[in-house]
Amino acid sequence: MGKMILFFKSHISGYTRGNTYVHDHYRRAAKFAAAKHKGQTRKDGKTPYITHPVQVASILSREAKVTDPVILLSALLHDTLEDTDTSYEELEAEFGNEVANLVLEVTNNPNLSKLDSKTEQIAKPWSPKAIRLKMADKTANLRDLVNAPPVGMSKDKKIEYANHARKVIEGMREHPEALKRLFDLAYQIVLSH
Repeated sequence: MGKMILFFKSHISGYTRGNTYVHDHYRRAAKFAAAKHKGQTRKDGKTPYITHPVQVASILSREAKVTDPVILLSALLHDTLEDTDTSYEELEAEFGNEVANLVLEVTNNPNLSKLDSKTEQIAKPWSPKAIRLKMADKTANLRDLVNAPPVGMSKDKKIEYANHARKVIEGMREHPEALKRLFDLAYQIVLSH
């Protein structure tokens, strides 16, 4: 856990010892997410899953210069409702209504088929905070298609995923410039890899 916290501290700008409020919240969120995702790996079968939420938070903070603590906390927690036994109520009790609502907004509806879920992602009226979080999430996923590819995923399937991610981004009502640039670069790398 200590190594993960150090990794997080080194990847999130604005993290300082003097800002104990921010320090405590980020640390609690990172520990909470690490505990919830314990034993899970990314689709390459090797990489601990917690590296993904940390990467999403890093993209937002270090690369896109997002400083909103709700977005950064939600980045660390964004897959807890979808991929763990975490309940909305638990997330709300631990991190507040605003964080819990943002995590819920970026969580796929478990009652939908995979196809319907993909369609919903494209048509969804994302909030400005969710747009930033989802763009960073899709960017991280595209990077992982190249850097830690899912076991057995063909190039065609990678391109299919990348094209779906692009449709999700294109369906959003706004595109923060830095995040759009990062997404476009990751998209082009998947296509050329």
